[in-house]
Amino acid sequence: MIAIIRKPQEPPRIVLVVQFRPATGQYTIEWPSGLIDCNESIEQAALRELKEETGYVGQVVSISPAMTCEPGMSSSRCCIVEVEVDGTLPVNLKPQTQLEDDEWSLQTITLPLDNLLESLLGR
Repeated sequence: MIAIIRKPQEPPRIVLVVQFRPATGQYTIEWPSGLIDCNESIEQAALRELKEETGYVGQVVSISPAMTCEPGMSSSRCCIVEVEVDGTLPVNLKPQTQLEDDEWSLQTITLPLDNLLESLLGR
C-alpha cells in the first residue's frame, strides 16, 4: 500500500518498512503489505497490515484494479491501496507495531513525499 501521513503545515510523508529478506540475503525498503485473510476485504487487509507492520492507523482513499506482478511465474495478483494517515491523531503520534510471533521484525521509516527517490538514494 501507499500510506501517506498528512499533518497541517507539514509536507506529506510516505510510510515504508525496512526488513531482511532471506531470498535476497539483504535488507529491503518496501511498502507496507500483506495477504488478504479469509473473509477479509482488500480495505480491511490493508488497514490491518498497516497497523501490524507500522502501528499507523489510516483510511483507504483508493484501490487499484488487481494486477499480476510475475505472470510468467505465478498466478498471484495484487492491488495497490492508497491510505491516508492523519498524523495528528494520538494513535499516530507514537505508532507501535503489532507483529505476530512468526513475522520478521520490521523497522518503519517515513520519508518526504516530495523528492522521494532522492531521499531513498541518500541525496
